[in-house]
Amino acid sequence: MNKKRELFKSKKMKLVTVFILITMVVAVIISYSQYQSDKREQVVIAQQKIGNEKIEKKKQEELNNQAELKKLEKEKASKEQDALAKQKKIEGQKVLENEKKLAEQKKIDDEKAEKEDNNEKVINQNTELTKEKAIALVSKIIISDNQKIKVGYDHTQKRDGKNYYVLRAYDDMADHISTLAWYYVDVTTGEAFEWNLMEDTLVPIN
Repeated sequence: MNKKRELFKSKKMKLVTVFILITMVVAVIISYSQYQSDKREQVVIAQQKIGNEKIEKKKQEELNNQAELKKLEKEKASKEQDALAKQKKIEGQKVLENEKKLAEQKKIDDEKAEKEDNNEKVINQNTELTKEKAIALVSKIIISDNQKIKVGYDHTQKRDGKNYYVLRAYDDMADHISTLAWYYVDVTTGEAFEWNLMEDTLVPIN
């Protein structure tokens, strides 16, 4: 009887021991599973955090790049405006300088023209024939053969850019004057010409 009780008791202890062992194993497995789950969750959270940090870092880099790009564009635009303003200033100065040079050149040209004009007037005053000299010149040429011919001044005429004294050779009759020929004398050079009425040309006579 005692042996049976002891045997039962022994079996009961074994069962309890096995139950305890199984319970401990299950508890260890559950704990380990929970640990692994927590670890995985921490890894996931850490990865998400790293990913978020990378995204934020990338966003910040993009913002910085955009800000830097805008800064560079602004600096470039400012430099271009400064260069344009400088170029306009230089061009304005060149225009003013050219205008000044043109004004100075015009003044020089005007003074030169005035001087030449004055010189020409002086030369003309010194070289131009008088009407009387022109009459004497033509008379000397044409009256040598006929003493009855007279030469008189009629008018001054510009022909082919030159000034001429126009003289008339005539016979002074008792009741009228008979024109014999017309003569042109260059006011400047003193060259004398006879006017060909039919061809309207000047024929040199001296």
